Amino acid sequence: GQRSVAEIVATSSYGEYAASKSLHKLLTSHLIEACPEVAVAAKQKVDEDELIAFIFKMHAHALLMMHSTLTDYLGSAGDRLYFHIPSACYDDPWDLAAPLIDADGAHSQELFRERVSRIPGPIRLHRSVATAHGLVREGMRTVRDTLGDTVARNVGESIKRELAVLLAQKRALGEKYDVHNEFFEVLRGR
Repeated sequence: GQRSVAEIVATSSYGEYAASKSLHKLLTSHLIEACPEVAVAAKQKVDEDELIAFIFKMHAHALLMMHSTLTDYLGSAGDRLYFHIPSACYDDPWDLAAPLIDADGAHSQELFRERVSRIPGPIRLHRSVATAHGLVREGMRTVRDTLGDTVARNVGESIKRELAVLLAQKRALGEKYDVHNEFFEVLRGR
């Protein structure tokens, strides 16, 4: 089969250096062939698509929890506060905030994915994560400033509890890109 060097090294029990050295010996002895770049690019595209969907689900759910908390406590004033959150994302030229704030299922996720695809490749993941984190950070700040630290802590804990299954399913992806640790820091207000 075809596997990239990163995949082989990651699954090796010898460690990165020993596995890389062994691969080099096998390649120079012509016992294995180099994998074409196309296969690596295809795997990266699948990872990117999966990561974008993960980012959307995680952040849209967190924002939905914040919205319901604000409206439960404040009624229509909570709606006004919630829909004011995207104004804090002043650096959102690709308009990623709208599908996250007004998430209504598959349509919003596809809209988010389509807008993310317009971002230039080298900064695509960084910008989508930064915008999503910025919205959640601003949402938590709004909850904290409006309803107090205790309610904000409770909202953060509720979000973690309800996302536990998703985070467990996507643990490897989250750890590879360190998205979930940053997300937890944002929920804590850091």
